[in-house]
Amino acid sequence: MRRRWALLLACMAAWPAPSAGAQEVPSVRECEIVHADDLRVLHQGTVDERVILSGEAEIRCSDGVMVRADTMISHSASGHREFIGRVFFQDSLKTLTADRVDYEHADGRLLARGNVVLTDRVDGSVVRNGSELEYLRATESRSESWAVVRGRPHATLYDSKARTDTMSVSSEESPPLEVDADVMEITGERLFRAIGNVELQRGTTHGTAAEADFDQVEQRAVLIGDAMIEDERFTLSGDSLVAFLEGEGLREVRALGDAILLSEDLRVDAPELQVYFREGAVHRMIAMRLPAEAADTASADTTPRGPLRTVGPQPLATATEFWLVADSIDAVVSDDRLDMVVAVGNAYGERTADSLTALLPEEVGRDWLRGDTIIGYFAEAPPEPDTVDSATDGGAKERVVLERLVAIGKGGRAQSLYRIREEGKDRPGVNYLTANRITLFLQNGEVVSVEAEGPIRGYHLQPREDRGAGRELDVKTAAGSRQGAPPQR
Repeated sequence: MRRRWALLLACMAAWPAPSAGAQEVPSVRECEIVHADDLRVLHQGTVDERVILSGEAEIRCSDGVMVRADTMISHSASGHREFIGRVFFQDSLKTLTADRVDYEHADGRLLARGNVVLTDRVDGSVVRNGSELEYLRATESRSESWAVVRGRPHATLYDSKARTDTMSVSSEESPPLEVDADVMEITGERLFRAIGNVELQRGTTHGTAAEADFDQVEQRAVLIGDAMIEDERFTLSGDSLVAFLEGEGLREVRALGDAILLSEDLRVDAPELQVYFREGAVHRMIAMRLPAEAADTASADTTPRGPLRTVGPQPLATATEFWLVADSIDAVVSDDRLDMVVAVGNAYGERTADSLTALLPEEVGRDWLRGDTIIGYFAEAPPEPDTVDSATDGGAKERVVLERLVAIGKGGRAQSLYRIREEGKDRPGVNYLTANRITLFLQNGEVVSVEAEGPIRGYHLQPREDRGAGRELDVKTAAGSRQGAPPQR
């Protein structure tokens, strides 16, 4: 589409001026004037010579180019051409309309003003509502053509390949990408760019950014500057976003710089996010720290230097009843429901406050795990009692609850502090474990059983009676055993 628009703009040089002394209707470069109420040649034979066509003037060329305007003026010496009033350009692939068009042959510059509309006749893509279009054709000193549309234009962009394919096959057509911006640029055959307060819409997917670049062949959009993409089921933001489109929605999005993903059951904050979609919904999410630039990239020493170093804050995932941080986090969603979260590298996870938290000292008020890897498994739970009726009617969403937590760390690096309510006790007991692998099983928001593998060490703390002061818990041993405080978020 961009190539065809560039060709159309280049065709605006098609109408030449007649040579000095010409008395007949000019016909050069296989173009001819097919209609005009009046043709005048002023200052003939001088440097000020002008050819003026007026009265619904029309020029047609053998290659299919057609130009119409109320008035056309050609300055013979300078190569400057003016098209005034209801200007219309067309070839077999595209059209351009405007109130006025000026063309400078010497530097290949065109300026269209007033109600500018640029249309691709093949796939229907169009840029409209522009107040001004400036175009520079490719020359020996300028390798690519360049066009800019100003005045807050609106573009409707179709997938050229997909639209061509559907001409002979009966299939549902993908919706166009609608774009609004302060300025739009078209560079040669490779780039369509929107600049300033960019607004995007495709189907139910909406996006905003300071600037956006589009590749219609790859169906890729790059959003830069306070970038955001949202749908009915998610919001994704970052300093920049690279989005691959598919059908009405998205196939994949990469977010860089203060990236945030918000969905029904999950929030993720990270320096970098990769989000994959299936049927318009988030299917998988990978959050990472940024790779550190090697300080010795110029060195000829090729000796292996160990794992890739990373910088920046650890990704943070906040899910139902649980949050965790790690060097990388991988979340999987099945049937629009959070299924599993895997955290790798200096992982720490903590359950959110619950009914047991208020019964214990702050140091042991929440269940937590630490390890090289932490895995959280989630499951569907029955609706709350007050939502049973609405669930029967299909109005209540399935609840997702934390079902199992696993911490893994060889050499006893898996650690956990968890609370278990004992029969007949008002307050739960507290357990601290270190092992190679620790699994906590939860039910109704509480730990109900634990499995551990490898060399196991730990402590079990029970509430004790303190005469005249009620029950208290000795937490010094457990609190002092934790290797490092939990991350401060």
